[in-house]
Amino acid sequence: MQDASLSAEHKGGTLAYRDKGVAAAWKSSLDRLDRKVPVDVAAIRHLVLAAALAPGEPIPVLLMTPACAALDSKLAEHEIRDGLNRLRRVGLVTGDQPGHVTIHRLVGHFARDLIEGADAAAEVMGRVLFEQTSEINGSGRASGMLPLQIHLLHLANQLRMGDVAVAGYLDNQLGDHLVMVGDLAAALQSYKAGLEIRKRLAEADPSNAGWQRDVWASMWRLRDFEESGITWRDIARKMEEMDCNGTLLPTDREFLERARAEATKE
Repeated sequence: MQDASLSAEHKGGTLAYRDKGVAAAWKSSLDRLDRKVPVDVAAIRHLVLAAALAPGEPIPVLLMTPACAALDSKLAEHEIRDGLNRLRRVGLVTGDQPGHVTIHRLVGHFARDLIEGADAAAEVMGRVLFEQTSEINGSGRASGMLPLQIHLLHLANQLRMGDVAVAGYLDNQLGDHLVMVGDLAAALQSYKAGLEIRKRLAEADPSNAGWQRDVWASMWRLRDFEESGITWRDIARKMEEMDCNGTLLPTDREFLERARAEATKE
């Protein structure tokens, strides 16, 4: 397929394909998947998961496999493996690079338009991507992040628009990686993006201790950047507010005391 024939535009939130024959071909490929056959169900799950990631970029199978298992616990390991191969055979993803699949930008739009559960699939993919990137960052293997970095950025941007909590965790993982490779300016922007979504979630539900904690944890990270403008007094004030509201965890009290101590030196 040539890009010219795949051109499309959004109208009122719905993708309007200029070449109806292309859309019909994709629909025909999707209709070849029988929702009563487990391998075909796995293929559909893979499709909607791939649609959440950066289009045109190689997606590691090692990311797709656990995400599919998390999205649909009824699928067996061999069904998940065979489902991805089935998706390749019907032409909705390509697999030119060993161990990876790629989805075209407009196929991704098509999948999100026609398959129910796209938002849930994106959130599941976010959690799996967070787990994998957290492990990689924790090991100090900066090179291990390279195949995932563009997907991390793309998915964080998508989830942030819907105020999905995992977006903040993805922003922080990207920030940690960028600090590791020395790109501090980009890391600062990533951490700030994570803080903004965490603030919105915390304001929406003041009783959610986890979301309140995420705010001061993000502020703590940003305190390392003078350009952030965040002070120890800001962090202590947030934690004291949580303490008054009963949302400060007992195990976090030592961090409050440290923030107070550091604030006296500013």
